[in-house]
Amino acid sequence: MHFAQREQEANRERYHHNQRDGETHAVPEIEHGAQDHQRGKCAETQRDGPLRAFAAQGREQHGADGADRRSFGRRRKPDQDRAEHHDDQQHRRDQRLQYMHEHALIGLAVAVVRPAAMPPIPADPTAPKGAALVQQLARTLLAPVLLIVVVLGSILIGLATPTEAAAVGAVGTVLLAALRAGGKQWPVALGLGAFAALMFARAILDPRDGIGFALASVLMAALALGLAFALRQVWCAGYLTATVAKTTQMTSMIFTILIGATLFSLVFRGLGGDDMVHRALSNLPGGAAGAILAVMLAMFLLGFVMDAFEIIFVVVPIVAPPLLQMEGVDPVWLGIMMAVNLQTSYMHPPLGPTLFFLRGVAPPEITTRHIYVGIIPFVLIQLFALVMLWFAPGLATALPRMLYGG
Repeated sequence: MHFAQREQEANRERYHHNQRDGETHAVPEIEHGAQDHQRGKCAETQRDGPLRAFAAQGREQHGADGADRRSFGRRRKPDQDRAEHHDDQQHRRDQRLQYMHEHALIGLAVAVVRPAAMPPIPADPTAPKGAALVQQLARTLLAPVLLIVVVLGSILIGLATPTEAAAVGAVGTVLLAALRAGGKQWPVALGLGAFAALMFARAILDPRDGIGFALASVLMAALALGLAFALRQVWCAGYLTATVAKTTQMTSMIFTILIGATLFSLVFRGLGGDDMVHRALSNLPGGAAGAILAVMLAMFLLGFVMDAFEIIFVVVPIVAPPLLQMEGVDPVWLGIMMAVNLQTSYMHPPLGPTLFFLRGVAPPEITTRHIYVGIIPFVLIQLFALVMLWFAPGLATALPRMLYGG
């Protein structure tokens, strides 16, 4: 009995002491309820002895502490809780990424020092071998590479203009899509054979000649027949509708930008803007080198807020003529410099298409900030390539001179 009374008086003194120092978070009503509850516990102590009183006192004290913690939790601001939760999640993501990097480095070190500790993955018994492997490689790798070589090769050797090469690429893509769709293979074989024979005949025969014209007409008819059946197979497989819709969307976007850029250029030139740009670039210190450096810097900064097509159609027609009129400026080298510089616009935040592609395939623990930071080395690589082209122009002009002379 006396032990419980002494504990009650000690609790009351601690409560008043905390009230004076401002260290408690519990409201007075909780303490009054605790006191009433304590009186009931004292009566119970008279019947059951000091041991039960001590246990009841401990439970009561634990309940008061819990009430203090709950009261303190209700006084916290929701914004603070959300901020702490976000920081905790970010800290956990950083820890997971750090563990992944450390694990990868440790695994690489073990594989180099002790190769036997890192055995290779066992071979798949169901993997194709021999002729089946060669056929699979031909269908998945050889055909796309051959298409790229034909399209670019027809431009480089002078067999086709860029527009005609685009048509060649479209025909080849349709035939490859029909090959992937399955079904009858003779339309694809007929189209590919006629296409290859047509390209070969154009290289050795004159289409204006009688024999050349007749052979070209037969080959074109065979190509058209194979292409018609290949288009039907692609349409039945469901590839054609989505491809045509996406192509129409991209073409419409490019022509819209082209029309707007043409109107802007006409108004800009009509108001004398091209002369102003020419005078501004000519008066920059450093001559042609200073003007090109200023244009490269402006295009790099515009890549943060503009697409590469917009820069090509809007900026290049304004700055290219004054630069080409300066002494010592190679048009091929200048075009390659602009093209390499514009490649960085695909990686610039916040409008870089590459960033959106990565965001679409990245796991949830990889945030947008991680992608923005991770793209910095690749932008630096592009800038390093620009520096190399600046000090070694032959990297850009060697191949065109070898192919076309001059």
